[in-house]
Amino acid sequence: YGYMILIVADPIALSAYTPYLVNTANSLANLLEKQAMNGELQRLLQQLERQVESRTTELARKNTLLEQEIEQRRQIEAELRQAYEVLEHRVQERTAALAASEERLRDSEAFIRRALDNLFIFVGVLLPDGTVIEMNRAPLESAGIALDEIRGHQLWECVSWSYSPEVQQQLMSAIAQAAEGQTLRYDIEIPT
Repeated sequence: YGYMILIVADPIALSAYTPYLVNTANSLANLLEKQAMNGELQRLLQQLERQVESRTTELARKNTLLEQEIEQRRQIEAELRQAYEVLEHRVQERTAALAASEERLRDSEAFIRRALDNLFIFVGVLLPDGTVIEMNRAPLESAGIALDEIRGHQLWECVSWSYSPEVQQQLMSAIAQAAEGQTLRYDIEIPT
């Protein structure tokens, strides 16, 4: 920024006014310089205001997006809490139903065990290969045998059947046929 003021006049006539003219010229130069600076400051201020407005608009947009995201997360968290509560309720219902079913199963097993243990015929549960898993109590007691003595052994190897190889073979054959899905019934007398 620079201004030059040129005054063309008679030097002798102006000599008396020289200090005044120099002051005036300096003041005028200062004024023109200030106006130029004010113009530049005005331009910079407008540029700064545009930048502030642009950034404010961008921040407002980002804040809106952030608020929307926060609201979405709150909704998702609420839905998750609700789903958790529903799931927890279902788990409690199913746990209660399972406990009730297990209780009914235990009662049923106890009833069947009491009924079978009081029968005086042989009733046993075997694996398909003839291995003894369970047997009713009455025939075992009458033969003087404990279930633990025969559990895990093949039925035809047990004391009650070992008196006759023919009976053992007949028993092995019947168990093999039952393992294939056939229904069999026959009576064998066990010597006491």
